[in-house]
Amino acid sequence: MSPRMLFALGALVACSPKGDGPAFGDTANENEGAEPFLAPDAPGPYTPATREATVTPDHGVPLTVQVWYPSNDPAGTPYLYDGLVGGQSTADLPAACDRVRPVLLFSHGNGGMRWQSIWLTETLAARGWVVVAPDHTFNTVFDMSEAHFAELVFRRPVDIVASYQWLLDDLAAPGGPLDGCVDEAQGYAMAGHSFGGYTSYVVAGSPIDRDATAAECAQNGGWLCAEVAEYFDAHPESSRVDLSDDRVWAAVPMAPAAFETLTGGLAEIAVPVLTWGGTRDSLTPVPSTVRPIYAGIQSRPAYLAVIEDAGHYSFSDACALLDSFPDCAPPYMPPTEVQAIARVNTVAFLDGLRGYTEAEAYLPSDDSALLWESAD
Repeated sequence: MSPRMLFALGALVACSPKGDGPAFGDTANENEGAEPFLAPDAPGPYTPATREATVTPDHGVPLTVQVWYPSNDPAGTPYLYDGLVGGQSTADLPAACDRVRPVLLFSHGNGGMRWQSIWLTETLAARGWVVVAPDHTFNTVFDMSEAHFAELVFRRPVDIVASYQWLLDDLAAPGGPLDGCVDEAQGYAMAGHSFGGYTSYVVAGSPIDRDATAAECAQNGGWLCAEVAEYFDAHPESSRVDLSDDRVWAAVPMAPAAFETLTGGLAEIAVPVLTWGGTRDSLTPVPSTVRPIYAGIQSRPAYLAVIEDAGHYSFSDACALLDSFPDCAPPYMPPTEVQAIARVNTVAFLDGLRGYTEAEAYLPSDDSALLWESAD
């Protein structure tokens, strides 16, 4: 990490934006104008629409940001993400902003991209959600740079918060294309895969603790030990970095990475968390990474959902892009089946928190491959 970027990140940490607390109430469906309950395994009634933009946060690194949202217009030609892959979304349709929509921010994995998990983002848009996902510049499959890796440990959460603020200030501003869809007072849910799972916990409330990370790294090692040490060496006046946003009201990390970096802050997360893992994941194994992270979370409700024979990339659309990953073939469960389980339970988890008590009957879903633990 360059000294200049270290200085810039230090300044951002010192003035990390905060809201007034998560407020997507647990009685959301009782509010006037709320939509009726929709079963988590039912298709959404809207056309998923999408648009992309370039956003430049205060740290100065431009981000390509993808936004998905519901539309009442009929679907058109499928949008091609980066001109490569088409999903179910249509570009630039008018948004259905007749009511305030729930919002979710998504953080991709190390070497992924903003549209790596359209199995979730497009599904949520079809169900009436607004979803925002930035490319974490210098950490995508298109622009991976080892020279920026240490920077990304601390910049990724800033990218997320900046992307949400851009949604408020630009797209959802008066006269904007999503005017009426977003209410800052209702906050947003956070989700992410792998490095994005780490990012989710940090944005949801887990500070990075210098001493706790150093102790864990000395005893057991870890993926981000050198990067965290580099940051704190450059900022000896600091022992904890808080990059959280208290507008977050829930977190859904999938195959999360970097227990060593999170270990000193997990107990400070104050929002409900659903953590996903797979028994065949060798990159973020359940016993050594996912379960220790789950055990450190003290907020309630907290769930650990493990899918038998799911791999690390099963929680992304990697196999739809390149079928050479081991996760794409037996003995791994087919990714589409993993995603079907994760989709229903994630939707049920989020809708239950929004006040739709009917969703509780779907949590957990009746799948023999789903190993479910609750810390209620």
